[in-house]
Amino acid sequence: MSVPFAIFLTVPLMLLSCGTTESVGHYKVGEPYTVDGKIYVPGEDPDYDEIGIASWYGEPFDGQETANGEIFKADQFSAAHKTLPLPSYVRVTNLDNQKSMIIRVNDRGPFVRGRILDVSEAAAQQLGFHKEGKALVRVQFLPKQSLQAVRQAIIYEEWHRGGDPLRADFKPTVSRRGHIYVQAGAYSRQRSIDALVDALEDAQLPVGEPIIDRVTIGGDDVFRLRFGPFAGQSDAINFRQLLQEKGVPDAYIVVR
Repeated sequence: MSVPFAIFLTVPLMLLSCGTTESVGHYKVGEPYTVDGKIYVPGEDPDYDEIGIASWYGEPFDGQETANGEIFKADQFSAAHKTLPLPSYVRVTNLDNQKSMIIRVNDRGPFVRGRILDVSEAAAQQLGFHKEGKALVRVQFLPKQSLQAVRQAIIYEEWHRGGDPLRADFKPTVSRRGHIYVQAGAYSRQRSIDALVDALEDAQLPVGEPIIDRVTIGGDDVFRLRFGPFAGQSDAINFRQLLQEKGVPDAYIVVR
């Protein structure tokens, strides 16, 4: 999902102009993070479509801040996902009863093994698995709705930074947004990255020098291999597909 900054006329202008303190959150992809010893790597994935177990969370978290600065409300439709950009929109289908709905992803989780999504209590009721506590679901990323949500979040953030996104000559102060990369892998050992680089060099990929960087997560070093930046989303998608064909199935797109 490429995120060029543009004024989107569907942004609720009343929300921006009335001085309300209600937050729509901010756009966040995020760096890799560790929970219970497992590394999670957030990233853009416009083709995300996964089947797995969903659960729900409610009252104990009601009123708390989500991972992108929104306020969780158990009676509203929202969800937590471990790696999708925040905010995003997904279609969730309960495969046990075929009930389906569109939900806003604004938080991180669930971190229970074997679960791919946590939805709000209201969403679980709507999907028909509130009593059961969990269900087998299909989760499909919705690029168009997600892009609109991202633009809205960026505009709202700029407004509260002192900018005026309603001016025709407005330019965002967050210049880092919209740089598109493809991440080929993230490992705890430098030699694993080196081996991957050697393998990809043998494959003669049509791209420039790889980018290797190191981040510290929970006191441990993680080495990442990325390519880019790419001129647009389609170029990144094509390169990711090429990586997958060359034996790198977990390659994914990130926007920084």
